[in-house]
Amino acid sequence: MPLPPRRYINPFSHQLTCALRPQSDLVVEGIVREKAKSFTVNLVIGRNECPNIAFHFNPRLDQCYVARNTLLGGQWGDEEGCGVFGFPFARGKRFLIEIYLTHSQFLVAVDGVHYCSYAYRTPIENITGIDVSGAVDLTSVYLRTSLVFPSALPPDFPPSPHFIPLNSEGTTEHELQVTPIYGIFQKKLTLNSEIEIIGRIKYLPTSFFVNLQEGKNIYPHPEIPLHISSRFSQTKNFVVLANAWHDKGWGKEEFPNKESPFIPGSEFTLRIVCESEQFIAEVNNQLLLEFNHRVPYTNIDTILIYGDVFVYNIRLNL
Repeated sequence: MPLPPRRYINPFSHQLTCALRPQSDLVVEGIVREKAKSFTVNLVIGRNECPNIAFHFNPRLDQCYVARNTLLGGQWGDEEGCGVFGFPFARGKRFLIEIYLTHSQFLVAVDGVHYCSYAYRTPIENITGIDVSGAVDLTSVYLRTSLVFPSALPPDFPPSPHFIPLNSEGTTEHELQVTPIYGIFQKKLTLNSEIEIIGRIKYLPTSFFVNLQEGKNIYPHPEIPLHISSRFSQTKNFVVLANAWHDKGWGKEEFPNKESPFIPGSEFTLRIVCESEQFIAEVNNQLLLEFNHRVPYTNIDTILIYGDVFVYNIRLNL
């Protein structure tokens, strides 16, 4: 339940009445002030002059950087700063931060999209409070239990550009998109369905992947009947592999017996066809791989594209 509006003052401090546990889900919603430099969400331990901080989430707008850390015994640990996508906050913009607790880590979403994870450095049962401070105006703070992550955004929240509805009648045109991109099918995959992705590899890539999967949640882990990953290295030993996630784990990786067609800086067209016994993937009209079904394809309703690519267009024919 949300806390009473009269308590949404800044700095905001709330003492927990029960211990956090896996499936606890904290939501902080507000607006970044126009002249903001930074703000902070802390999950704290104790209420003395210098409490320990189990999780410190610190967006810095003057650096376009989000710091994460833990403070124990007056000492900060190693700071983490990488995110799944670019800096998600802007001055004057509404935001929604979701911090979800699993058995081993915090999962953080911003505006409905998974942004980062952070492994526990101290038992979560020790967390006693939630503090929010800095250049934001809070509108809502929730602490609830949830079975999935990320949760759906409130109905009045602006739609995320990372989620693209795909129709089943041909082409859906979009401007240049930066990953992650979740293409949401209007109906589930069927036999002889075709998916075409047109894009360009970044100039200094590390990797990218395409998943055909069931649902868009991060937790619990979705079933992934097809995972195609392209990995790059400075030695030009580029690798493409295929796999599937089923029954709580990855299977055996399969490698095409040919050179990778994905070249840094180059455009590509990836076409995937669902046949009765296998997926067939082609790049620029050349066969890339054949991947036998390990998981029923009939539950696929989402395509996830993530990594060092720009996506120009996704075409879907179900």
